[in-house]
This record gives sequence, C-alpha cells and structure tokens, in this order.
Amino acid sequence: MSDAAKLDAVRQLLQNAFPKGTIQEDADPDEIGRRFTVTCQGARYITVISREFLDSHAPERIADKLNSFLLIEHLRDMKDTTVIVTNGGLSL
Repeated sequence: MSDAAKLDAVRQLLQNAFPKGTIQEDADPDEIGRRFTVTCQGARYITVISREFLDSHAPERIADKLNSFLLIEHLRDMKDTTVIVTNGGLSL
C-alpha cells in the first residue's frame, strides 16, 4: 500500500477525534517520520508517526493500532507536547 493511504488513515483518525480542528502535516525535523499538528479551540496537539510504524502497518490497521496505544487520550492530556509513535508504543 502507498504511504498516502497510510497518512490518510492517520489524518482521518485525528479529524474524527478533533472534528473542529485543523490538521497540518509536515516532515518531522528529526526525520523520524511525519509530524501532525492539530490546532483545535486554541490548543495544539502534536504527534510524530515514525517511519517504522508506517512501514509496519497496513492502512486499514493503523487506526486500530493507534487506538490501542491510546494516542488520542495522550494527545488530549499533553497539549503542546510531541507524542512519538513507534512500533513499541508511545514516547515523548
């Protein structure tokens, strides 16, 4: 599957979790993967999805895996803190 489909899966998960938010996607400055910044009601939620994670999961499995890591809950609790996703889970 293409990277575009995998990135779309991440984008859709974030849009569903923050329906009033705007999502910006760009290259992670540390070149770990792709950085997603959600701005919603004055708050910023930032996650970096590692290349390792994207390469290891099919697009249709990405949302379930991110949900199993409780990514959205961690983002909501840690405004303005970058949450990094790897195959091993979440880190700061």
